[in-house]
Amino acid sequence: MRGGLGPLGDDPSQGAQHLCGGEAVYRERLVLTRPVTIRAWPKYAPVELVWETPQPYQSTLQLEAQGEVLLEGLTVRHSSKSVANNYAVYITAGTPRLVDCDVCSASGAGVGVEGASPQLLGCRIHDCARQGLAIFGPAALDDPLDRSTDPGFLYGSTGGVVQARCQGPTSSTRLLGCDIYGNALDGVLVRSGASPDLLENLIHDNKGVGVNLQDCAGRYERNNVYGNARGAVSVTAAFELDAGEIAGSNSLKGLFWKP
Repeated sequence: MRGGLGPLGDDPSQGAQHLCGGEAVYRERLVLTRPVTIRAWPKYAPVELVWETPQPYQSTLQLEAQGEVLLEGLTVRHSSKSVANNYAVYITAGTPRLVDCDVCSASGAGVGVEGASPQLLGCRIHDCARQGLAIFGPAALDDPLDRSTDPGFLYGSTGGVVQARCQGPTSSTRLLGCDIYGNALDGVLVRSGASPDLLENLIHDNKGVGVNLQDCAGRYERNNVYGNARGAVSVTAAFELDAGEIAGSNSLKGLFWKP
């Protein structure tokens, strides 16, 4: 783990772990390269991780570990003036679990997933400068366009626990019971061959599409999608998605786009 947080205490129910003490603000950038548990302790104590920098490409949390990573009860805040890879939480490897976390980026997206298999359970992802959650499959690695900043591309003119499981060739993302709202672009963007499971989430009051699906697959069930400025769902060139099944398996209020 790179960053100055270090071991902060003991969870008597689990033994010695990396912990955050209650009612604390840590102005740290954490790059997690090995298995670790970081949780607010006592449970539900307010704990913030904040990283605000003029430097580009610096997420507050960057998750690269192969092995068990658990982040629980954390409030994550972020600002980094990048033109790409601008995420409060950037997940590029492993199977980390984020449980009951609150995520916001003042400069980019809340959570970005590339080539990893995370689980987001009961998280709040909100008021971000771009998407709430962006999930990219293996095809994104060969994509020369800036998928983070080109609104025309995102909208197709150039192309709990939250439970979401993304089952692609190299990743399996699970998002269950999350609340995704108030973001400046889409609530959730899925593309480039990703195949997540988004189950039982609230996705609402975003300024783009609630769920923007581009060249992807996955399961999308029992989500409540409403109040999004550009409609509930957009499906573009999805290779394993049935628009009728999506409409019938979720509560959708607003336009359903299928070019």
